Amino acid sequence: MPSERTNMTEQRQHVRYQVEFPATFAGDHAGIGIVYNLGLGGCKVVSDLAVKNGALLTVHLQIPEQPIVITIRAATVQWTLELEFGVEFLEMQALERARLRMAVRYAVAVVVLMTFAGLTLVQNRAVYAGAAGAWQHTLKHNPDSTIAK
Repeated sequence: MPSERTNMTEQRQHVRYQVEFPATFAGDHAGIGIVYNLGLGGCKVVSDLAVKNGALLTVHLQIPEQPIVITIRAATVQWTLELEFGVEFLEMQALERARLRMAVRYAVAVVVLMTFAGLTLVQNRAVYAGAAGAWQHTLKHNPDSTIAK
C-alpha cells in the first residue's frame, strides 16, 4: 500500500530537486527550518516546530548566492511527518517566481555537475553554494574529502 508521502510525490506538478538551505516561515505557524528539496510548486522543510496540515504560511527562502530572500506570500502545508513537512506554493509575485525559477535551474545544474563528478549532496554540501572558494576551502582544509579523490 503506498504511503501518504508517495501519493504526494505522484500528485506533484513540478519536479523537486535536492537542496539544503535555511528558510523562515510565518502565518498560522512561525519558525525556522531547513529546506531539503525545492521545486517551482513547493518544498520540503525540516523544523523542530510542529505544524498542522492545511496551515497557511508565508515562506522566506534564504537561497545561497542570493542576498535577498525569496518570499512566497501564500503557501499551505500539504503533509507532515515528525519533524518534516511539505509546502505547496500558492501565491508569489512575478519577480519572486522568476527568482525561484532561477534558483531551481541552478539546483538542476548542480545536480548534473555532482552526478558527473560522482558526488552526492550529503558527501559535500558546499557544492550547492556554487562558489569556487568553497571547493578550494574544502580541498585545502580537508584533503581526504570526496572532492579531492
